[in-house]
Amino acid sequence: MQTNEGINLHFVPPSQEKEMKVASCSRMAVDMEAKNWKNTLVGNFMGRRPSYSYVKEVTNKLWKRKGGMEVALMDSGVFIFRFNCEEDKQKILENGQWIVARKPLFLRAWSPKLEMRKINLSSGPRKI
Repeated sequence: MQTNEGINLHFVPPSQEKEMKVASCSRMAVDMEAKNWKNTLVGNFMGRRPSYSYVKEVTNKLWKRKGGMEVALMDSGVFIFRFNCEEDKQKILENGQWIVARKPLFLRAWSPKLEMRKINLSSGPRKI
């Protein structure tokens, strides 16, 4: 199919693995797209998550960055934090625990094999 922009698109039907439909992509396509996501963190909250607008506002204030940041919320309740600068991503990932609305925010670096679904976090580490 040809779009107005001149990009050739074609449909590749997904395969079925257990109870999930899985998209098939060439290694080259995955590698090219992964470059666009290399400065991305994925976040989950313990318990009920704060609102998107509140998380965006607080993380913009908390995280002193050199570059820009995009924040997205997936239907699954997972937050996506995409940075313009790799240094910002690393600094935020390495600088300990982040608390938003009195709830811990658990961050992981994005990778092509990362499952983008909410992790059921009902309890955290305990002090002994």
